[in-house]
Amino acid sequence: MGPLFKIKPIIQQNIDSIKNDEIWLPKVLTLNDPYDCAIKPYLREDLEKGDLMDSLEELGLVSQLFGHVNSIKYDDFESVAVMNFDIHEAVCEQFKNIGVCSFLQSPFNIVTWSHYGDQHKGMCLEFEVDDSIEACMQRAFTGYRICPVSYNNLMPELTWSEFLKAPELALALCLATKYKDWAYEDEVRLICYEEEGDRAVNLAEIGFSLRKVYLGSCVEESETVKELREVCDNKGVEVAYLRRKSQSYALCSEADIPVDSSGC
Repeated sequence: MGPLFKIKPIIQQNIDSIKNDEIWLPKVLTLNDPYDCAIKPYLREDLEKGDLMDSLEELGLVSQLFGHVNSIKYDDFESVAVMNFDIHEAVCEQFKNIGVCSFLQSPFNIVTWSHYGDQHKGMCLEFEVDDSIEACMQRAFTGYRICPVSYNNLMPELTWSEFLKAPELALALCLATKYKDWAYEDEVRLICYEEEGDRAVNLAEIGFSLRKVYLGSCVEESETVKELREVCDNKGVEVAYLRRKSQSYALCSEADIPVDSSGC
């Protein structure tokens, strides 16, 4: 796997994350697009009680976040249909708490810089991802998955029965599918199925390492930028400057500018 990139504003909180070798894993609930991760399995048909209980056990094995549904007292429901509805609602509600962290596959997309990079006054973090067998197994063991995002015109249909038969695939479909107009981001997601989001994650825990920081093309020197450069220097992280290519809607790093160029 190639490097992954994340564009962020240059603020103290993000500088501290670099200092502490951490990255923030937000909840689905806090994503900036309210239609993101909005695919939910719909309840189209009833299930037999035994089939439901077996499927919920499998769901709990895939994701501990949904393990609580196994503790529901099934005999308290007046019918299997009511039981299915209530458990379906409980699982869908828990979707909001799953941790999802978004990454880009390029640091040079001028539109994503405008959206996430404080009008090109922010920074872009370049992460190297350990894709060795050992690292992949460690991520899987701790409940992390790296999923490229799929972009579609229509929201895929997913029944409650299909969701319970293949919960791992269904969760990836629900959490890594977006509307086609977002395709310019070419996004990859880190998803955690074992613990809720809204927490800092140690980079070593997920097999990530920070290798480079790009400063936006409109960044000006300040005490905050000076601190950022000092922190990166202490961590052995390279700092590069982005510039706008002359007469072009494109970005390049300062080292990429030809000597005879008029500049970015």
